[in-house]
Amino acid sequence: MPYCPNCGHENSAEARFCANCGRPMTDVAPPAQTPPPGSDVPSGQAPSSEPLMGQPVPGPYSSEALVIPQRARNIAMFCHVAAFAGFIGIPFGNIIGPLIVWLLFKEEHPFIDENGKSSLNFQISIAIYVVISIILAFIIIGFFLLFALWIFGLIAVIIGAIRAANGEEHRYPLSFHFIS
Repeated sequence: MPYCPNCGHENSAEARFCANCGRPMTDVAPPAQTPPPGSDVPSGQAPSSEPLMGQPVPGPYSSEALVIPQRARNIAMFCHVAAFAGFIGIPFGNIIGPLIVWLLFKEEHPFIDENGKSSLNFQISIAIYVVISIILAFIIIGFFLLFALWIFGLIAVIIGAIRAANGEEHRYPLSFHFIS
């Protein structure tokens, strides 16, 4: 079994990209394609280099090239989950938690960077909405908005964490983009 030249991860013989870091397996030569017996390839002519039906097509937009390592998915998920620090009573913990995780790991993988920015932008937006709701509490409607924001924030963070764990892109609704 070949090892990734970038991270040293052991991959299957058929792998074109590392399952751990997503980098191309450059030292692995693609298997030679021979025409199946009874095919109509004329003698002296090379068989077509097109992939057979059902095989992935290599390239920058193939699903193999977009493999996100498990570590990157876990850290990206933690960027979202760290916002629960505000739910347990730490002042501004919903902003400080994702900020710390994002600052520590943003250089490690672009997926972590995108999820950290998304989580941080959402938590800053929620903080702004809370301030507006507190002001509106003087005319009673703010109390209902605070409760709705709490439920909305809780559900949105859970959905963001699940999508990050699955390696999916996630954009929070009603979020301003302060950090881009």
